[in-house]
Amino acid sequence: MKHVIVRALAAGAVGCVVGICDAHPSRSVAVLDDGAVIVPDAVRSVIWKVGTDGRVTPFARNVHTHWLCHTTDGSIIAEHLEYDPASERFSQSLLRISPDGGRVEIVAPAAGSARFSAFIVREDGSILHAPEDGTPCIIRRDPDGGSSIFVQTTSAVPFAHVTAMASGPNGTCFFTDQRGIFVLDATGHVSRLIEILPLNEQRVTEPSFVKEGELWGLSADDQGAMVVADPHARRVWRIDPTGESAIVFTSESPWFPTGVSSSRGRVYVVEHGLEGERNHGPRVRIVEADGTNRELATITE
Repeated sequence: MKHVIVRALAAGAVGCVVGICDAHPSRSVAVLDDGAVIVPDAVRSVIWKVGTDGRVTPFARNVHTHWLCHTTDGSIIAEHLEYDPASERFSQSLLRISPDGGRVEIVAPAAGSARFSAFIVREDGSILHAPEDGTPCIIRRDPDGGSSIFVQTTSAVPFAHVTAMASGPNGTCFFTDQRGIFVLDATGHVSRLIEILPLNEQRVTEPSFVKEGELWGLSADDQGAMVVADPHARRVWRIDPTGESAIVFTSESPWFPTGVSSSRGRVYVVEHGLEGERNHGPRVRIVEADGTNRELATITE
């Protein structure tokens, strides 16, 4: 599935080159302090804001993003992918969008830099991200623009291409590959928390946009409990800090969970529906602490 980016992101801000961009479903969602939900929509190149009453409004248009997160000041940090038909190449920028969505600016990396997939922004302003080329490592980008490998696979704690990342308590970071979920502390020490294989034993489907074994949409709370989306099996898992896991939500066909976030005891799930070449949604559901769930909004524009 393809989508065309045609206009500037915002007046006086970042420009987009006309071209075609891959439009796989986005893999993230952010919940603001007031309960509003920020939903990336890579198919339409829009970031949406969904109020607690389910009202949907555009937060930022012409931003082609799969990954975003919010900062303590209420800003949204989002990666943005654009295509240059002259060079026939994609380039990527990391954008900071003001809390009201009115200002968009490039923070890092500059257009033309090597592309990345999952990322987190740390309290010191540095960025940890996974390279999109599949290299099994996590790269640190400092506020001054310098970069270095922060951690890489080892024989003691092997991991493959990182597919999702989430900030945890006390400067920790959680990440997934096709094998397990890992904990990365502030010093760069990695440990394996849980094997993915037990989570994948009862797959019910295999959407074409997900590689075999991938988990998406990782999120962690202040206590280190995580939720993670398993699109292949249409399930969302909750994993406590000891590694114990339980299913908290199951999507109904043709929907798949692709992004998750936890806030105040609730789990927020972004789903995409896939029927042939048709992509429905995104749709936002809320799972309460007692296991009940409800639809907050379905975006159909």
